[in-house]
Amino acid sequence: MRYTFKTYIAHEQEHYLYSEQTLGEAVAFSETVPFPESLMSLLYMDLDPIDAIIQKLNDEFWKLAATKEEQHHQNALALLDDMASRHIYFQQFRLDMNCRLTHAKLFNSYTEDVLPRAYLYHLPEKLRQMQAQILELIQHVLDTDQESEETVPQKMVSYYKAAGDRAFRFCAQPVSFELIDDEVFAEVLEPEVVYDLIDCHLRECIKREVKMRVCKNCGRYFALTGRTNTEYCSRPFDEKGRTCREVGAIALWTKRKSRDALFQDYRREYKNRFARMKAGKLEPEELYAWDERAREKKADCEAGRLSPEDYAAWLRES
Repeated sequence: MRYTFKTYIAHEQEHYLYSEQTLGEAVAFSETVPFPESLMSLLYMDLDPIDAIIQKLNDEFWKLAATKEEQHHQNALALLDDMASRHIYFQQFRLDMNCRLTHAKLFNSYTEDVLPRAYLYHLPEKLRQMQAQILELIQHVLDTDQESEETVPQKMVSYYKAAGDRAFRFCAQPVSFELIDDEVFAEVLEPEVVYDLIDCHLRECIKREVKMRVCKNCGRYFALTGRTNTEYCSRPFDEKGRTCREVGAIALWTKRKSRDALFQDYRREYKNRFARMKAGKLEPEELYAWDERAREKKADCEAGRLSPEDYAAWLRES
C-alpha cells in the first residue's frame, strides 16, 4: 500500500489532496476549507476522545504483534477511520498508519520502527502542549485587541525572548513549490507527521499577519478574515445549530430594543413632568432632580442591576 498527502493554501483556502493505493488501484480525495479553520478547530478540540482512540489503537497493535490475528488488524483500521473523521489533520495520520499496518502484515514485522507505539502514546499530550503554546503565541503576537505599537515580527522577537523554552518550536518543513492542476503555483506541504501540519499553518498565520480576536459569545479566538470590527465567530454555538455570530446578533438586537424601550418610558414620563412645569404645577428644580434620578435608574437598568419592569414602576410612582 502507498499513499500521498499534500496540502497548500491558495485564495485564502486550505486545499488537501490525498490518495491511497491498494492492490494497484489508487483512490484520490480532495477537501477545501477556509484558512486557518483547521488550525483554529484543533486549537479548541477536546482531545479526550482522541486519547481514548489512541489507547485502544495501541492495545490493538500489541495484540496484533502477539497473535497476528486479522481481527486486530481490522479493529485498528476502524479506529484510524474514526480518528480521521474528527479532523483533517488526522487523515494524514490514518494514511500513514494504514500503510504501516499493511507493511507489518506483508513482512510479518511488528517492530517499533514499523508500528511506532511510543509516538502514539505521546501524541495526545504533545497535541495538548501545542494547544497551550499556540494560544499563548496568539495572545502575545496576533491578538488585534492587545494594544502595542510593535509589528508582528517585533512581537515575535519579544515573545520568544520572554517565553524561552515554553514557546512553540518551529521545525524544518517538507515543502516544495509547484504548479497544481495547471491553475495555481503554491508552496506544497507533504507532511510526515501531524505536527508538520500544525507547524505549517501556524507559521502561515504569522507570515500573513492574520488578526485574531476573542469571540464575545464563546470566549475563543477566531481569525478576522473579513471585517476587522467583527466581534463574534462563526462557530456553531447551541443545539439549534446557531452560530456565535447569529446568537450575538440576537443578543445585540434584544439589548438595543431593551434600551429603546427604556428610553421611551423615560421620555414619556419626562414629557409629562415638563408639561406640568410649563403649566406652573412643578418647580424646575424638582424636574431637574427627578431627571437626574431617572437617568441613574436607567443606567442601573442597562447594567442589569435593575429590571425593566422595576424601572417602569419607579417612573410611574416617582
